[in-house]
Amino acid sequence: VGVMNDYGIVLRKANKGPDAIQILRAALQINPNDVALRGNLASALKDIGDLAGAIHESRTAIRLKPNFAPIRHNLGLMFQLSGDEEAAVEQWKVAAEIDPLSVQSICSLGHAEGSKGNVTGAVLFYEQALHAARYLSNISVGNDHGNVPSLTTLKLLIATADIPVIYDSVDHMKIVRANYESNLRSLLDESSKHLERRDFYIADPMQTIGSGSLGYYIIYQGQVDIDLRRLFAQVFWKASPQLRYCAPVLRDSGNDQIVPREDGRIRVGFHGSFFHH
Repeated sequence: VGVMNDYGIVLRKANKGPDAIQILRAALQINPNDVALRGNLASALKDIGDLAGAIHESRTAIRLKPNFAPIRHNLGLMFQLSGDEEAAVEQWKVAAEIDPLSVQSICSLGHAEGSKGNVTGAVLFYEQALHAARYLSNISVGNDHGNVPSLTTLKLLIATADIPVIYDSVDHMKIVRANYESNLRSLLDESSKHLERRDFYIADPMQTIGSGSLGYYIIYQGQVDIDLRRLFAQVFWKASPQLRYCAPVLRDSGNDQIVPREDGRIRVGFHGSFFHH
């Protein structure tokens, strides 16, 4: 069963969802009470768009092991994809209560608060997640806490979180702008202190999308923000070396070494959210 589970994971990572589902279902015929198998089956079903099936398998896994935080976290993601934000938040809250070191669930709660415009609440959750991740980085643990974002990722979430869509006043806007610049400069200063890249890295840039939408909302201030954009980009150039492309508008004497790939092609991603305010 263990080998079948591992094979199912490999197939899923190779984007062979139907094959992974077939293998995992066959394994569950042998051991229907295996929680890890059901969790992986749920994830594979989610990958092919079968959210109803994914939610059903996740709920079955929770009945088998109610206090397993990773399953509840994943179920929350599935509820979110299905449009049930309230149910998603409830699962993340339970996961964080079960495991106060469930960094992903705590971050998800921060994202949820940010999406409602509660940037203060979002920052509090991100700071809690950073505290938990620091603790995990200092002890030897298994993998029951899920895929923990790097410390740099969490610091960037905090640095970019406090940017609302709508401001209370012009003075409020100026304070937010100054804090944002200060946060980015602090991150860059920190990067210069780490001789080894592993101490300052972002393994998955998608995990940095949080309450402030990567600083995107700065454009709503209506001011020239090219210098802030350069600071933000420099954090990624230092912490995420796989992002080697530099938009011409952001290039300056400090990052001339960042050039397009030799074949001239770049990967473009899109991230969207509803306008809640």
